[in-house]
Amino acid sequence: MDAVKDISVNDLADLLKTSEVPVQLLDVRTVAEMSQGIIPGALLASPANMGLAIEYTGITVIYCRSGIRSAHVCRLLTQQGCGHVLNLRHGIIAWAGAGLSITRPDEGFFS
Repeated sequence: MDAVKDISVNDLADLLKTSEVPVQLLDVRTVAEMSQGIIPGALLASPANMGLAIEYTGITVIYCRSGIRSAHVCRLLTQQGCGHVLNLRHGIIAWAGAGLSITRPDEGFFS
């Protein structure tokens, strides 16, 4: 079984500020969960965006509420040959708990 690589919320916050490599955020929560707020710049993890994650040349960070669902998605993507995916350890719960920015999704986010 392929190991999932985790990233902490503090390391992700630093990566988003300083990375010279593009960072893509994919949110794998339910629509109801996402409507409460997302990490700024995140994309809805639709089938089309999951395909983009495999072809993406930067780093893709997958997150959910607590880090469990996103770990499963990271494992699946890794098995499909995507070697640049990271799981946000403890998910958006940890992100919010660290006082990091959360925003409401734009009107077209779910389409």
